[in-house]
Amino acid sequence: MPSTRSMAQQGPTIGSRVRKRRDPIAADSNRILAELNQRYGSTLNQLCVYFGEAQSPREATLTDIDTNGFAISYTEQPRPLSDDTDLADDAGGEPGSREVRVVFRHPVQSEDDIPLYFAELFDEARTGIVSQTMSQVPKRKQLAFCPPPLALGSAIVLGLALVVYLNFAKKPVYPLDWLQAAIGKKTLYLIMVLAMMAHVFEALLAAMTCIAIMILAPNYLTKSVAMQYVLGTLTFGYPVLRRLLHTVKYAFQDDA
Repeated sequence: MPSTRSMAQQGPTIGSRVRKRRDPIAADSNRILAELNQRYGSTLNQLCVYFGEAQSPREATLTDIDTNGFAISYTEQPRPLSDDTDLADDAGGEPGSREVRVVFRHPVQSEDDIPLYFAELFDEARTGIVSQTMSQVPKRKQLAFCPPPLALGSAIVLGLALVVYLNFAKKPVYPLDWLQAAIGKKTLYLIMVLAMMAHVFEALLAAMTCIAIMILAPNYLTKSVAMQYVLGTLTFGYPVLRRLLHTVKYAFQDDA
């Protein structure tokens, strides 16, 4: 198993350290490094970002490897300032050569194990980078509740209330008594049941959408806003669900 981020070390003299005992990996490190650099290439930048906390690494190259870990040299490029980035966040992105060492949690016993160790390291780095990205959500992209237009929302609520009233009123007021007789009790009951089932189904879709967002990107959606969307969809139906999906698409389109 590879190391966690806390086991990553930085230092300028890693490649020149003295090995106290014979190391089977270090003994053939030149060939192994050449093969690994050719295999992974620019994807080594991901390891620099996660394990070395680099901002914008370029030209990452493996420079040293032994049974306990490996070293990567890279060039740090300055990040352009943006509206969503604090100046303090860019302070660590000064240009220059850097080196990061990643220590394996368990020593590599055989050269054949190296690809497996690197595959696990890349998986850990990609997962960590995604989590970091999602936790740094600009406020302008955080989802907010968008109710339907007043006229549409009022029409939906009045329509539902009318259907329920005609189903349970024994003697509706005029002219609703005429409407009840014209449509028929059975038809009104069917309309009420289908409308309620549709709203419940749409509310479930809204709930699953909100849960998925809160799992994959926690800071994009708060629990209170999620509850508003679920209750809003239960009350107003598809118009609120459509606004939720549209808002999610807008919030994520810049990250695609």
